[in-house]
Amino acid sequence: MQQKTTQRITVIFGIFMATLLALSAVLPLFQRPVAAPTPEPATPTPAPTFPAPITDFSGIAFNQEYLHPSGLFTVSMPTGWQPTQPNNTGVQAQSNFNNGAAISVIEAYIEELTAPVASLDEVSARFTQNTLAQTWARYTGGWSELSRRVDTENNRLVMDFNAERGGQTFLARQQVWSEGNYLYSVRVVVPENALELLNFLLENLPPTLKILPQFAGTPLGWSSSYDYQERHIIRFPQTWTVTDSAPGLPVSIEDPAGEVSIRVESRPGSVADEAAAGDFVTQTLRPGSTVVSVEPVTREGAAGFSVAYNFSTVDGAQQSGMAVLLNGSDGDIHVANAVLAESGVDLNSDDAAATYSDLTRSLETFSLLDIPNLYIDPSWLPSVPPIFAPTPEATGEATPEATAEGTAEAASDGAEATDEASDEVSDEVSDEATEEATEEATEDAS
Repeated sequence: MQQKTTQRITVIFGIFMATLLALSAVLPLFQRPVAAPTPEPATPTPAPTFPAPITDFSGIAFNQEYLHPSGLFTVSMPTGWQPTQPNNTGVQAQSNFNNGAAISVIEAYIEELTAPVASLDEVSARFTQNTLAQTWARYTGGWSELSRRVDTENNRLVMDFNAERGGQTFLARQQVWSEGNYLYSVRVVVPENALELLNFLLENLPPTLKILPQFAGTPLGWSSSYDYQERHIIRFPQTWTVTDSAPGLPVSIEDPAGEVSIRVESRPGSVADEAAAGDFVTQTLRPGSTVVSVEPVTREGAAGFSVAYNFSTVDGAQQSGMAVLLNGSDGDIHVANAVLAESGVDLNSDDAAATYSDLTRSLETFSLLDIPNLYIDPSWLPSVPPIFAPTPEATGEATPEATAEGTAEAASDGAEATDEASDEVSDEVSDEATEEATEEATEDAS
């Protein structure tokens, strides 16, 4: 009896379990699926907009010249653009200008070549995609080269680009050409709505990029000291230091080893002949010295003499010197007086030119420089205020980027901006390329 009861319970339990299994398979078919909540669409962030482009160019002049800190070349600074962060790598010397109101940058550079290039095709081969990409590094939205062509009328390579940053598109063009052992480049970057401004700037800027003729062939990587009051200039190696400088006062320059020093100044009077030049050195400039040799020199129309001399210091050390004396039209003698911590050297001699080439070549650059409307950048000339006040069109502090109020991040490419133009305007840019002016001389970037 008990066995039958146990069997009955086992059968009932089995039927119960089978029913549960069947229901677990069937019941989900009758359940209505619950839809996942649909997220609210995010509000799109509007892309920043450009200001209205400049269309009246009557207020943009190209009559103010900018002297690069190397002293090697000048380039016009258009009205409304301000200089930002010039540089000199020793191979390239570059000037940069920014217009915050127009969100536009200009860069002009000169590159020293080891040998002249044979053709513009050879120039073009230097601008690989990797090389160009480095110059567009700050345009995080990407860049593209739209066209590359040879302007046979002006003998230039012309490249058009566009680039993006912060949701904004910029157009640019770069013109490149070569003369002798130098490569010249001018780049202009503008907002995509300012194509006419791009063309206008490139029609006028290239002819203003010029190496100062007295410095052609001198090292591109050198620095310079220019006194805008006395109007004299000298170039020297970058490792040398200006230790004392002020407008209208003597300038002191020293090499890092302390073996060479140069003092540049003006003194009233003139030197008519070799005897007068020698007397000026031994009686006025370095009393008690002995003249070794005197040679006549002419620098950019200013006649004078190079006087080599020897002398003893107050401590009895024997040293050598050379004074370049230039008669200025202002009635002053402009003097570059160099002292070498070596005895018995005739710094006018060929042997000295070979042994102390940095010193003698530096003295050869000493000359008078009087360029109308010359702007001197106070950032590289100690204690010297700018000759001209900032132009009214310039807004805010000048930076190397093409920035504008509220859109600084959108256009922070400044000195490294390269020249590109959009696909929609590529043909128009190309058609107008032949109208761009000739002979720019600028140093390349990066």
